[in-house]
Amino acid sequence: MAAISRHYDFARRPGPPTAAWLLLATGALALALGVWQYHQVRAGIVQRQAEILQATPTPRLKSAPPLDAADSLELARAQALLARDWPVLFRALESVPHKDIALLSIAAYPGRSRVVLEAEARTPQAMLAYLQALQGAASLQGMRLVRHDVRQEVAERPVKFRLEGGWP
Repeated sequence: MAAISRHYDFARRPGPPTAAWLLLATGALALALGVWQYHQVRAGIVQRQAEILQATPTPRLKSAPPLDAADSLELARAQALLARDWPVLFRALESVPHKDIALLSIAAYPGRSRVVLEAEARTPQAMLAYLQALQGAASLQGMRLVRHDVRQEVAERPVKFRLEGGWP
């Protein structure tokens, strides 16, 4: 009897089963197919966007009609108002004490270098004090009281007034 020699190799691992290799190949194929479909869909989207851009009419800018004399005059007036040194006027008005004064409106007339202020004071004394303070302001010239009305219908009897002066 011949001696049968058996050799057992416990250190060697068996290879992966065939099913694992098939699963890996199927996954790689599915991934490649998904990437190919993504590129196909993306190319279709880009093509449709290009078609939409070509089909959409581009808006043409219309040139403005030439200005007539009245519009030109109004434009020149607006440009003159914008060119004025507004911060100087506002600083002058803010620098004057105005505790009992409510400034209602400011109207500027650049052609005449004039400014008109409409305000309301609690008392006639507050109105006069405000006028004197504005007359002392360096950037306002020749401020004068043009009109004043005591509001009798209000219990406190405030004074609504208008001041006019020069604004360089």
